[in-house]
Amino acid sequence: MKNLFLIKKSDSLTIKISKLLVYSYLLSMVCILPFNESWFTNFTLHSFDSPNFEFHQILTFSFIHLPIPTHLLMNIAFFVVFSSQLETLISKRDYYFMILINLIITFLLLNSVFKINPDECLAGSSGFVYTVIGSFLFLSKNNNLRFLSLVLVLDCLFELKTSDGNNFTLIGHFVGIVGGVVFTLYHKISNMIKLKKSE
Repeated sequence: MKNLFLIKKSDSLTIKISKLLVYSYLLSMVCILPFNESWFTNFTLHSFDSPNFEFHQILTFSFIHLPIPTHLLMNIAFFVVFSSQLETLISKRDYYFMILINLIITFLLLNSVFKINPDECLAGSSGFVYTVIGSFLFLSKNNNLRFLSLVLVLDCLFELKTSDGNNFTLIGHFVGIVGGVVFTLYHKISNMIKLKKSE
């Protein structure tokens, strides 16, 4: 049982990230939020124009979840399902690059196209989870899971279209999908270049 919770060297990248999400959630719920809510929100993502914005938030907001366990559990459930499969399709280097693309796209789009109100902030890993889902949709040949990823992507797009435009959860999901598309293009172009060089 002890090995189930500890981060081991033999764990896949998906499991390591999932355990980090759980640890950060427990840390924030037990040690930070009950004693200092403003310190908790300092780790969430604020608008670039907001006086509360700090650069570390680009990295930390994905590891901060709302004080509702289902928010974290749903993210981890989808993440484990899709990421564990995606890990078999791309290299570890490309996986890290996918994370970087997600962070850059999220920061750029949420400060240009979809403006976060200065008094609002974002938290949660669902944006990155949707980057994984979007990448999986275009890179995998597993039709059962691809169908599920397609349903999730279409559901996000439909809900975004019918919402009032202020639902930042949906916007975060959409931005994640864009990150998945950008990463897929990079991955396919990178593989084409490698093939041409090997000819």
